[in-house]
Amino acid sequence: MRLNLDRAGKKVVLLTSLSFLAFLLFLRFSGFSTASVVNFYNHIIKSVIFSASTDTFNALGMLLRPFAFVVMSLVFLTLAIAILAYFGSRKDVWRAGIISGFIGALFAVVLFPTLAGVFLAIALLSCSYASRFSGMYAREMKKWVNFRVGSSTAGKTLLIVNIIISLGVFSSILASQAQYESSFKEELKESVRTLALSLPGASSMSPEMLDERVESTTASLTGSKFFGAYITWLPVSAAFTTWIILEFLRNLVFANLGGLFTYLMLKKRQSYSAARKQPG
Repeated sequence: MRLNLDRAGKKVVLLTSLSFLAFLLFLRFSGFSTASVVNFYNHIIKSVIFSASTDTFNALGMLLRPFAFVVMSLVFLTLAIAILAYFGSRKDVWRAGIISGFIGALFAVVLFPTLAGVFLAIALLSCSYASRFSGMYAREMKKWVNFRVGSSTAGKTLLIVNIIISLGVFSSILASQAQYESSFKEELKESVRTLALSLPGASSMSPEMLDERVESTTASLTGSKFFGAYITWLPVSAAFTTWIILEFLRNLVFANLGGLFTYLMLKKRQSYSAARKQPG
């Protein structure tokens, strides 16, 4: 297939690919991984314990701080979708969208050479459909078109992305369940230690006694039937947790952000076109 792109197509490829790359770099530097999802509840326990002597805002900051780069990465992913939606609402840029998706997928595999990275690559490739969605919405919508084209396109595209990422989390944990079980146990032990140190009288306890109690409590927890059932269902629970969080962010934040991006882009384009039509 010959990749003869016009000026608009080249802009689509350049801007969308750069946005995909920014998304992946922020996600990479965040240190977030499938293991982070597995240990999400341990992070909540630690945050609650460490925030006992702080106010509500500091406590929320402590809880959400590790996810700041992840949220920032999703802003760039939404921007990439909005760029595809903007150009797709004006003309057919399907070929340019496919090329952008393949470039983003290549970046994903290079930066995340894991099974989860493969699903991330598929998710970015699926974003190519944003240009098709926006063209359809632009023809159908009559009111608030500039905003709704972006919000509807981002909403539908991110829904597909969220499904693929959740399937990636499920598959990654299922393929290495013993490894993630070990990781969860280690994090659980750290949570138990943190809780033990926060209790009255912990400072007078010898390190040996503290270690013994931590080991005993951890062994009691991990040896229970509840823990065994939790590990069995870990791929499902982790994927479901991922899905719930991503869907919450999609509906509350990123669908609307996509609408804002396309509104600004289309408004600027309309102002530029109106200025050109005015007699000199």
